[in-house]
Amino acid sequence: MEIHDPSDLSPLYFAENNSSKDGNVSVNYVSPSISIGIEDVAHGRGLIATKDIEEGELLFVTSPTISVDHNTAKQILTEQNVPVSKLEEAIIDLLIENMYKCLQEDVNAILNSFLALMGSKSDVEKEIYSMETLLGQNDDCLFSRNEVEGISKSHLKNIILKNAFGPDFLNYEKIAKHWDEREEESDQCQFVPNLLGIFPLAAMLNHSCSGNAVRTFSNGIMIVHASKTITANEEILWSYIPSTKEFMGRRRTLKKLHKFVCMCNKCSIESKQLKRDILPLTLRNSIDESSAWNTRLLDVENCDEDTKRMLCTTFLSMEETVFASASLSTDVKHMLRTDFTNFHFNFFNCMLSSLGQCSHPVQIRNVQDMILKVATHLHFSFVFSNNASTEHLSLLHLCYDLANSIHRNNEDKSNSITKVRFWTEQMKRTHQIRYGKMGDDVEKIRRLLVHTKSVLRQRDGMAAFNFL
Repeated sequence: MEIHDPSDLSPLYFAENNSSKDGNVSVNYVSPSISIGIEDVAHGRGLIATKDIEEGELLFVTSPTISVDHNTAKQILTEQNVPVSKLEEAIIDLLIENMYKCLQEDVNAILNSFLALMGSKSDVEKEIYSMETLLGQNDDCLFSRNEVEGISKSHLKNIILKNAFGPDFLNYEKIAKHWDEREEESDQCQFVPNLLGIFPLAAMLNHSCSGNAVRTFSNGIMIVHASKTITANEEILWSYIPSTKEFMGRRRTLKKLHKFVCMCNKCSIESKQLKRDILPLTLRNSIDESSAWNTRLLDVENCDEDTKRMLCTTFLSMEETVFASASLSTDVKHMLRTDFTNFHFNFFNCMLSSLGQCSHPVQIRNVQDMILKVATHLHFSFVFSNNASTEHLSLLHLCYDLANSIHRNNEDKSNSITKVRFWTEQMKRTHQIRYGKMGDDVEKIRRLLVHTKSVLRQRDGMAAFNFL
């Protein structure tokens, strides 16, 4: 399948009548605005913008050069009764087996693509770090038989742990649950075709907790857009981990999983301005108290009223103490808001659950206005720090629904319609950054909005959907 119009990927996202739906088709596209940098990046290799890139511009589309097929994995692992706790390790082992087959069968193009991730001798470095090689299209023999035969399972596992990708919304517990629930179903097309894959070009991107690129998957194919404006010669970056975590949590996770201490712009600013020994005591205490509510999303429906009340009180205290503080810069406040995304969402859910107890329209309106005000602050923080992330989309759906609800019940329509139009435009703009402009086709964009809303509202995540 070819990309005919980089500004309209609807044939790829909504693949009803073409062969990309079965996950076996190779789709590759690289924007002429990017190149591989070997000497001009901090970590030795990376992707560089060769000219100015607009937010929402397509950077590249790539299929995995080697992967674990979902249906094959399900058959093997269910027959072996692999427990959920061992599922990740078992899927990695299946990918290693597939890599070994390439080693034994001398499938040069695929072999070159994933061995390039191990590094190389300087005399062939430029050929190895080429677009052709990383996309699995270089059939030349770049590695000697001795080099290939010397590769151990631990080497291959190291490549996988650092460079393999699966759709971001998947986790192994949800995979197992999906298999159990659909055991009797023969149609597997709704599930992503590949559970884990090597995308060598994507593996060239270095890390930032506040990146400028965002990836999506459609039927196992990775699609990458610019989430911010990128200037010529600027490095293209994305986060290796969920970036809506607090600073120290991100730093510990990156150190454990990727063996480096992050010094990206976001971490540098937070490490300087949020040092405990320079923070006023009131700010330090408020941040500490809020952290306890930020570790995960709560099941608000099953929380008692005292818990909800305590959570909301702590949140409003953080609003007044931290986010209204003159001691912190606007930039670090934006970063802190996205760091406390879970806390914000827990607060929103608690407040929304209280609407059923409001008997008067004025009470309902006041609660909705409060939620929308806080959500607006979080929206602009996402634009600043984590633009077009899945959390950002989820927030925008909330804001759009609230604005419409307020408008329907508002006597003065002239004021409320302005907010509806604002959030409609923000929804459209952010989706077009994440998924591309869709040819500026209103119906395609509307279809995209309906799709993301249906996916994000699923309690058990997004495992049964082809893309997000």
